[in-house]
Amino acid sequence: MSRKNAREDTFRIIFESLINKMEPEEYLLRYFEEVKKPVIEEEKAFLNEPTGKDNEYVKKVVDGVLGKQEELDGIIKENLKDWDVSRISKVSLAALRLALFEIMYMDDIPTGVAANEAVELAKRYEGQECASFVNGALGSAIEKLGK
Repeated sequence: MSRKNAREDTFRIIFESLINKMEPEEYLLRYFEEVKKPVIEEEKAFLNEPTGKDNEYVKKVVDGVLGKQEELDGIIKENLKDWDVSRISKVSLAALRLALFEIMYMDDIPTGVAANEAVELAKRYEGQECASFVNGALGSAIEKLGK
């Protein structure tokens, strides 16, 4: 599995956390046991199976985003023009939280890659308007963070 696919899986878990109220461990358990489990044995050959490194990335980022949610939301709020965090779409919020965590806490991920991937996820899941919003908010945050 590529980092891009692992990032998308991570984004989906973060998005789910905005809808369902569960403990962080429950999201990861569901992901590792249910979401990535092939329906039948023959499917394994066609699946893009996650590696140990992918699983480590997913766990680290999901735990980090959920654990630092208040801090991340504070940064998001500081960079919204005439918006409140509670008013933005769940797709936008998930993409912003993911990107900001990667930018702030994952030294092996370049800032531009984290930002671009978040914008692409926003576009894929909600469209160009969402992508533009995420791009603007991230651009402002990156500048203020000095990244």
